[in-house]
Order: sequence, then C-alpha cells, then structure tokens
Amino acid sequence: MATYAIGHVLRRLREYKKLTQEDLSDGICSTVTLSKIENGVQSPRKEHFEALMQRLGYSADNFFCTFYADDEYAAFEKTEELKLAIANFDFPKARGLIAQLEGDRFFAKEFNLQLLLSSKAAVLLHERQDLDQALALLLQALQITIPKFQLDRIGDLFLTHEEIVAINMIAILYYDQGMLEQAIDILLQLKDRLDKTYVDEKEKARTYPMIVYNLTKYLIEAKRFNDALPLCETTRRFCSRNGAVDLLPFIVFNQACCLCEMGNPDPCTELFRQAYYALRLVENYTHANEVRNEVLEKYGINIVSQT
Repeated sequence: MATYAIGHVLRRLREYKKLTQEDLSDGICSTVTLSKIENGVQSPRKEHFEALMQRLGYSADNFFCTFYADDEYAAFEKTEELKLAIANFDFPKARGLIAQLEGDRFFAKEFNLQLLLSSKAAVLLHERQDLDQALALLLQALQITIPKFQLDRIGDLFLTHEEIVAINMIAILYYDQGMLEQAIDILLQLKDRLDKTYVDEKEKARTYPMIVYNLTKYLIEAKRFNDALPLCETTRRFCSRNGAVDLLPFIVFNQACCLCEMGNPDPCTELFRQAYYALRLVENYTHANEVRNEVLEKYGINIVSQT
C-alpha cells in the first residue's frame, strides 16, 4: 500500500474518532511525525503504525507490510519468540530471552523496551517474586507511551495491545495482593474502554477474552454473580464468532462456576465437561486436570465420563 494511502487511512480514522493529532500520537511519535505520515511525506515505522491503529481500535494487519534490514529482522524474530514464550507459560525460556535482549540496542527504547519491561514483570508475576518490583516495571512500561498514566483514568485512554496487556497484569497483581475490588475496578474500566473504542473485532479478540476471564473470575469471588454470568455468556459468543478459542474453555469454566455458586448444578455440570474436554482436545492436559480436580474438590462433581 502506498505511503499516501497509509496516511490517508490514519487521518480518516482519526477524524472519525474526533481525535486531535496530539491525542493520537501522544507517547508514540511526535505530532510533526504524525502530520508528515498523514500527508504522505513520511513513511511510518511498523511499530508506530501498529500502535496508532490499535489506539484507533483497528488492526494494522490489513493495511501495512514492511521490509526489515537483517539486524532489524533478527530483533523482530526475538520479539515474537519472547511473546510466544510468555503466551505458552514457558517462563524459563522467557527469562533467557530477556537476558539476551537487555543489551540489544533495538530493545533500549520505545515499544521494544516496553515489551521487555512487561515481559520481566510477567516472569516475576508468574514466579510470585517481588510483586512490588513487577508493579514498578509495568508502570515504567506504560509511562513510555502514556507519560501521565493513571489507573483511575483508563476510561479516557486509547490503548495499544501492549498497554492493554500491561494494565491487565496490574489488575492481577492487585488481586494477588488481596485488593480484589481494586482489581475488579481496573478490569471493568479496561473492558468498558475496549467496548467503546475497538471497531475491529479481530483486533479486540487479541485481548478481550483475557480481560473478561480475569474479570469474571474476580466477580465470582466477590459474589457478584449477576454481573459475572451475562458477561461470560456474551464473551462465549464473542470468542466463537471471532475464533478466539484459546481462552474459551476458561470462560466456559467461569460460567459454570457462577451457575454452581447460584445454585444451578444441572447446567453447570455440562459446562464443566465442555471446558474439560475442550482443553484436552488441544492437548492442554495440565489445565484440563486442574479443571477436573477443582470441580471435584469444590463442587463434588465428577465431570469425567465413566466407561
């Protein structure tokens, strides 16, 4: 796609959202740079274009392709490898990659540094080590692109994918430190913001199920079943519609837990079975066994078919 077309897309979407150039570019690039891109004078860097499009609620995938120099492509591959290690809960591998990348010049600023800081926080969070340091890393990561970030102003922000992931982790940290209501408030703000700003459902599906899974889990713990149950149901449909299957079994599991807590054991048994066998179907035996054991211990339901 031509540079002019890319700039035209950005300007049209920005004006449709009623955003100024300052609103859209804040923390990503200068307003001068954005103006040059919109006017076809300058070609955007890939990470800048992706972040700008995400703030506008769209995926950049359909609008942009790029070529890398050899050293840039090597850094890109390491970035994708690190993201995959975190997504697969392979934290020993993530630790090794982080150690490699900390001295790499491509990971010393902006979006790559933001990813590196968030990944270090994810490892600390998983290992339950130094949660205060993990929180400090996440806030540092967010302030790279949102210099005036405040947890009580999430509803005012246009967020990128990495910013959403970092805020979600902050909510988990609050929960782990016993601050249930604060964690719920953060996730409610985040969910509501995505509902209002994301037009592209495929882009929204990259983070929305993760947010709702944590949110409904916390709502159930807070005994806010009437809030959790419809959210589980609507998110199940959203995941099915958009092929977001990774977290679908966990959303189903939360829905079943909610029904059990509300005194409706019959439908919840079938939902527990769906969650269990969906996890086994994708060979996620660890989580499948955790589901089976938790349901048996907590609710006295044996969800494994007897032959």
